Amino acid sequence: MNHDASLPDNSEDDYDCKNFFFPDAHALLHVTDRKKIHSKKLGLLSAVSETDECNHIDIEKSMSYHRQNALDLEFRSPAKKLSEFSPSHGSTIASSGKTSCSVTRGCKSLTERESEAIVVIKQLQDQIKSLEIEKASIQKNLDNVLELATEQNASFKEKYEELNQELLHAQEEARASCEQLQPVVLTDAVIGIKSDLSGKVVTEVQDLAMQVEHSKKSMDDTVSIVKDLFNDFSILADAFMEFRSFADADAAQFKSIIAGHNEIQRCTMKRNCELEQEKDILHKQSVAYQNQLQELISELENQRKAMDDLGLQHDLQRDDLLSQVLSLQKEVSCLSSSSIVREKETIRKELDKTKAKLKDTDFKLKNAIQDKIKLESEKAQAEREIKHLQSQNVVLERDIWRRDSLGARMRDSKSSDYNRQKGINMIEQNLQIAITIDIKLHLFVQEDHQKLELRVFEMEAEITCLNEALLCAFNEKEEAVSRNEFLNSEIEALSEKLGTAGSEIKSLKEEMVAMAERLVESESVLKITESSMNSVLREKEEMGIQFADALLEMEAEKSIWSSKEKALLDASEKLKMQNNLTQKLSENLLEAKHDLKFSEEQCEELKERLIFVEEKAQEEKQSSLAKSSEIDQLRNDLKQCAVEIVELNEVKSRFEALSSEHQHTCEELRKLQEHVSIISREKDELSSLESVIGQELIVKAKTDSNELEKRILQMELKMHKDNLNYNKERTKLRMQLRSMQATLDAYRGRYKEVVDEMGLMNKKYEEASTKLKKQLAQYGNEILNLKKQLVTK
Repeated sequence: MNHDASLPDNSEDDYDCKNFFFPDAHALLHVTDRKKIHSKKLGLLSAVSETDECNHIDIEKSMSYHRQNALDLEFRSPAKKLSEFSPSHGSTIASSGKTSCSVTRGCKSLTERESEAIVVIKQLQDQIKSLEIEKASIQKNLDNVLELATEQNASFKEKYEELNQELLHAQEEARASCEQLQPVVLTDAVIGIKSDLSGKVVTEVQDLAMQVEHSKKSMDDTVSIVKDLFNDFSILADAFMEFRSFADADAAQFKSIIAGHNEIQRCTMKRNCELEQEKDILHKQSVAYQNQLQELISELENQRKAMDDLGLQHDLQRDDLLSQVLSLQKEVSCLSSSSIVREKETIRKELDKTKAKLKDTDFKLKNAIQDKIKLESEKAQAEREIKHLQSQNVVLERDIWRRDSLGARMRDSKSSDYNRQKGINMIEQNLQIAITIDIKLHLFVQEDHQKLELRVFEMEAEITCLNEALLCAFNEKEEAVSRNEFLNSEIEALSEKLGTAGSEIKSLKEEMVAMAERLVESESVLKITESSMNSVLREKEEMGIQFADALLEMEAEKSIWSSKEKALLDASEKLKMQNNLTQKLSENLLEAKHDLKFSEEQCEELKERLIFVEEKAQEEKQSSLAKSSEIDQLRNDLKQCAVEIVELNEVKSRFEALSSEHQHTCEELRKLQEHVSIISREKDELSSLESVIGQELIVKAKTDSNELEKRILQMELKMHKDNLNYNKERTKLRMQLRSMQATLDAYRGRYKEVVDEMGLMNKKYEEASTKLKKQLAQYGNEILNLKKQLVTK
């Protein structure tokens, strides 16, 4: 039962194996917690109990060994597989590298080493899956081993119980035989007092007494030795418990070290992911900048083409103007001065007339605008009145509904009918008034609209007449002699425009040169960004190499653990040797059974001798009466000597077994102490190496991250400056284009606004008229329905 209590469940074993826990140090204490029976009262049962304790200790060691073996196999299997991948299976890695290279050629963002790292990660994932499968199989094997151990312990217990029962039966038979011999000896002693063998019996009894005293001394010595052995075993048990506590502490430290390694790997993986994300962002930014540069280059090319076209147009216009100036000079030379003066006077008069007409048209336009505003205000008032009438109509409908409800209740009374007729008449009068008001408003609005349309047509006719007059005046002015002065002024203006155009062309050329320089600078900045990206990629590759080095170091540590596993396998072989020793002890027990049988045969021989002594004692009965008391004492001494001889044999066998076990345990303790010292040294070395490696990796990661952050900040500042300069240049060009197109947009906007306003006014007027017509039709239908209802009532 204690052994079954000490064994954990399968679920607990699975949990321990998954979390790399060693068995609890206090889990198997009940195995050795047995009651110790005094050595003088124990026979072969004490040896059996001690063998049981040794078997339980062996089972406990085997359990701890199997769990450590499972953990070491978990550590060793990835190391073996990685070692197979590193030297012997280089071809597979090269093939995987080729496949990854083929993949990366399709993807522009990945590099060869990144693809190799991805392939290695996939292989590691596959290895982890295979390790999990092996772990499950190892756990199953451990469960099977534990079941076999429990079955063997149960079988050993049954065998030991059977042997103990047989020994007890043998002891009871010996005691019964001794009790049967007591009366026979008494009768024989009375009969054979006068025999000649009395002297021999006395001498034998004295020898037996001497042997008994010697056996007592040897028993005392053996008891002291046994006590010392028990003390040594208690010390060994304490040392073994301390060793187990040290082993648990080492396991906890190894767990913490493994957790630290896992955290470092997680940090490195996170950092790699962040670097990849930053790389993707930088790549996208570089692509965006390249697109912007291409757009700028295309815009510059378009601007160059536009500038070339403008230059050609300026040249053509200049040639036309020069030809016109030459023709005008010829005409002026042909004309006389008097005709020129007369033409000037006539042109001035016509200009005065046109100015007066323009003033009249402006005054008329202002009046038309005022009339339009008044009509809009009147229209708004009419809409307000319509809304007011609609609200009154709603109120009237509510009153009609209320009165109908009251009329339904008060049909029996005649006074209610009279009041209802009055209310209906009032409602009809109000509705007729509202209809007349709506009709008047509609007619008034239609009249106003017709008046406005007539005015608009008149104004348009006047504007066309004035435009025709202005065109005639301008044509006559061009034909007049004043063309010379006007053309001179135009020539001066054109010369100024040409000068301004030349200055603008020079400024645009300078801007083109500046833009080209900026393009060169932006290309250099792009090259710098590409170089920084390459440096970041190299650093990333270096980090991957460092990560691979760390993995190789972990593999080396796992190989060290594999060597420790071999040592544990040696310990398991020693446990098998101990099991063989237990089998030998069982064989010794069988030999002890044979010895007991031999002792029974000796007892039978003694019985025969006693019978012979009885026959001789009958002759010496008379002489034996005097010596009966002495014979009784000798008989008691014989019984004690027989018991002590049996105990001595048992103690000797126990002493031999304990001495052999003591020597074996001392050797095992020495080996375990040496193994513990080696493990402690290796643990110290591993802890120092891990601390140094972890600090170096952390410092390198921090320095790399700081450098990358600085570079990223510098790149962001440069990109921000470039964006600002580009936006400034773009705004300048847009302002220039807007200043060139502002006048055209203004004229077009005014014309469109006037047309849109006219269209909106017409649409609003038509919508309002249609709404009023619909509402009036609805009101008429409602009034007809009310009249029909009144007639029916």
